Amino acid sequence: MRVRYHLPMRRASIFVLAIATLLIPSTSEAEVPTSPHLSPPAYNAPLIPGYFQLTWVGQWKTPPHPEFTNLASSEIFDSNSPSLNWARAVFPKCSTQITERCISSLEFKSEEDSLWSQAQFLYYLPVTTLPFKTSNRDRYVDWASGDVDSKRDSNWPLDSARSSIWEIKTKSGSKKYLASVSIGYDALFHWYTQFNLNLTPVAEVSVSDASQYSGMDPDETWCARTGYGDSFFQGNNFHPLNRSNPDTGIYDYCLVKTKFDENVSYRINTQLSPSFTEKDLANWVTSRTKDSRVYSKSLGKGKPTLVIFQGYPTAVQAGVTRIPHTLEGFNSWFSGSPHKKAFDEGKYGANWLEDLKRNWGIDTNYSGGESWNGAGWESINQWKTTEKYIDPSLTIEQTLWDFSVIALEDSGDSWVAKCKSKMNSSPSFSGLISTNATVFVQGPPKLESNGKLNFQIASTHFKQNGDVNLGNYNLSISDDVAKCIWGASELGADASISIVDANGEKQIAVTSVGKSDGQVNFSASGFHYSTNSISVSLGSKVLPQVKVADRLTITCVKGKLTKKVTAVSPKCPAGYKKK
Repeated sequence: MRVRYHLPMRRASIFVLAIATLLIPSTSEAEVPTSPHLSPPAYNAPLIPGYFQLTWVGQWKTPPHPEFTNLASSEIFDSNSPSLNWARAVFPKCSTQITERCISSLEFKSEEDSLWSQAQFLYYLPVTTLPFKTSNRDRYVDWASGDVDSKRDSNWPLDSARSSIWEIKTKSGSKKYLASVSIGYDALFHWYTQFNLNLTPVAEVSVSDASQYSGMDPDETWCARTGYGDSFFQGNNFHPLNRSNPDTGIYDYCLVKTKFDENVSYRINTQLSPSFTEKDLANWVTSRTKDSRVYSKSLGKGKPTLVIFQGYPTAVQAGVTRIPHTLEGFNSWFSGSPHKKAFDEGKYGANWLEDLKRNWGIDTNYSGGESWNGAGWESINQWKTTEKYIDPSLTIEQTLWDFSVIALEDSGDSWVAKCKSKMNSSPSFSGLISTNATVFVQGPPKLESNGKLNFQIASTHFKQNGDVNLGNYNLSISDDVAKCIWGASELGADASISIVDANGEKQIAVTSVGKSDGQVNFSASGFHYSTNSISVSLGSKVLPQVKVADRLTITCVKGKLTKKVTAVSPKCPAGYKKK
């Protein structure tokens, strides 16, 4: 999704607010984006007159992202009104009563440790919201009175709760973590729509005096105001209390993001349905972690499927690109835009491009732009054509531990269609992609004629603190899918992962290739950004070594003549006898 916004600067004292999503229409005529479109400046980067601002949000959610169960409307009957059907369930902790679609445990392990340690479950968020049973989505926060928000019934096949608070004890001390595992559900068509996991270190703050906000960063803090309708608020919606009165229920419960413990890996163990129907919504997983793994294990016939999500937190950089409202700036932006391909294919009207130039604001003092979430091949093209305008001083960094299942994008290769049935029947997720790149292509890679799978990723060259931004990338493919792609899942002697920069030069990186938990795993780290191509190969098939049989020597005699014969199965010549 990209949000586009323009602000004509003719009258600075009057702002008209509107938000629009910029999409490529499927019809023959496209609606030309018009001004004014305005979105709040991202990451406190002010809109500058005379510049078009591209904000690379880096595919992250703003942590700590507390979640609540969202029930579908009681008016589920209209297939043309999907908002009535849509619902979302937050996984509770598994128990003797709740055994599937739940969190069985949260574990952690320091680099020097060989065994995983168990985190302690403390409680669900101590505030909750009324269930959404109408199309009115306003949420009123109140103190929670029970552990679980919703029990399963004939219309609702999930037990569900709120984000949960866990405690992890390491050598550096105790720390609380907010764990959110949620799945979307369409109550009319009875299918699953989304599946996400997020882990964030937090500090809980109960605010009874507005002065407590002075040390809080609005972009790192979420607060719930009890007795009010705006639920958790954050960032541009951060409105500290003007007054408080705990006796009447006017106070804030806040979650403030803290730092992850260094060199600690985390894993969330989930129990999904015995038939693993949750995988049907998407076969691939994308992650903001490093040294990532996602694998599943059957707990027995008719029992839940154990699915484990594991990895180290990783720091992701997001940048702001300021493109001058000049013809050169427009051409750079448009040449990487998804609109160019559609326009070249004749999907837009003949005058569409000139109208777009005029509305974009060439040689004007407009300010505005759009936000990219960094998904898909389109974002790589847009990055390449506008990278020269990135403002290094506006780089933002977030450290994340996040997993999401993603829709299977057809990458234009025959292997996707060829292997789709295999991916659907696989007892595990088909693939996992994880990286700290700002922009990367989600979904399956492209299969080249040389048998290598190719990806593209991009990020800022420097980190927020000015250090060189070193990249990491992990790919795991299930054995079944590897066999479908390459005809085998066994690693060849020359199996490899390589990084090539925009100039075609191979980059130095720490790489590894291996197998574990029914998956082929490729990883690379320590390479430089900005735009890189990643190539992975299973390698040449290793032929089994043929054992050479032992050779024997026998002595053969013929009268007074003696002859020695050496062979695997030695035989005496005609007229000779074995001695």
